[in-house]
Amino acid sequence: MRLPAALLAPLAAAGLVLAGCQSPPPEPTFPEIGFAHEQTLRLDVGSIQVVDDYRPTLEPPYVDHLFPQPPDKVAERWAKERLLALGGPRRAVVTITDASVKEVQLPRTGGIKGAFTTDQTQRYDARVAATVAIFEPDGRRSGYAEAEATRSTTVSEDATLAQREQIWFQMTEQLMDDFDAEMTRQIKGSLGSYLK
Repeated sequence: MRLPAALLAPLAAAGLVLAGCQSPPPEPTFPEIGFAHEQTLRLDVGSIQVVDDYRPTLEPPYVDHLFPQPPDKVAERWAKERLLALGGPRRAVVTITDASVKEVQLPRTGGIKGAFTTDQTQRYDARVAATVAIFEPDGRRSGYAEAEATRSTTVSEDATLAQREQIWFQMTEQLMDDFDAEMTRQIKGSLGSYLK
């Protein structure tokens, strides 16, 4: 059965309105990168202060502030979840000195070949660095450890924003796993006498 032409126009318009009302795909959500599952490093100190000395530029080529979980915030979480103060007159200060991610533009394939090539168009270079210092009650620094970790990854020119954020999240996870391993090694080596 054919519908009369008078009914077709309103039905078509209704279809266009409904198509325009479709909601955008939901933004991806990521689990919190945490360290509570790791054994705590128990320090013979009365308090642990975390100082974030890294100041994001918020301007290109730096993009760490765009990450689903910025590395400096994950580094703060690392200090709060991995280090435990057992009590005593000393204090520990954890200072985050770097948590940057730099976006580097990569060359594209030119000419006819470029029309048929999907290039890796950006590289992301991430670095996180921090120190742990032990201070005596008189303010004298009596112990010190430092560590850093770096990671790099590239992104394809056809990556969606959701895919890019997934890559950034995985990169942050791997970067902080590397940092955790290195800082744990440094603390055990340089601050072993303060571990209980």
